[in-house]
Amino acid sequence: MLKVAPVTQTYVAPVINDCCCTCFTTCVYSQSLYSQPRIYGAKIFLPSFNYKREYDSRCNDPVLKSIMEKNMSDDPTDAKRAIQRAAEKHLGKKFNVICSKSDFSYIAYTDTFCQHSNNYITCYAFNPLPKI
Repeated sequence: MLKVAPVTQTYVAPVINDCCCTCFTTCVYSQSLYSQPRIYGAKIFLPSFNYKREYDSRCNDPVLKSIMEKNMSDDPTDAKRAIQRAAEKHLGKKFNVICSKSDFSYIAYTDTFCQHSNNYITCYAFNPLPKI
């Protein structure tokens, strides 16, 4: 008699942020797991900066963007360390940071992220989600 191993299914969460830094493809930011229902075409009043935060596919946190602007240099190694240190200090949570002088592409499970460029490098910083 042939024994067949049971089939197990693994849940894979949908991609949250999918982008590349110099490609022509539009960045994708899906909040489906973490957002409230939206009524498009309606005026929605939210506290603080959350309204603008919802619609930028490259950066959804103006505080993180400001931190990145202040800490970016022409050296990817120095910039990633400075951005990570400042983001963790000011925002009080862990951040992963990628910086490069050339193109890179990424997918991240996150609800706080920002991609920013200067004349020399592009950096992407994000707070990883806990296990889904």
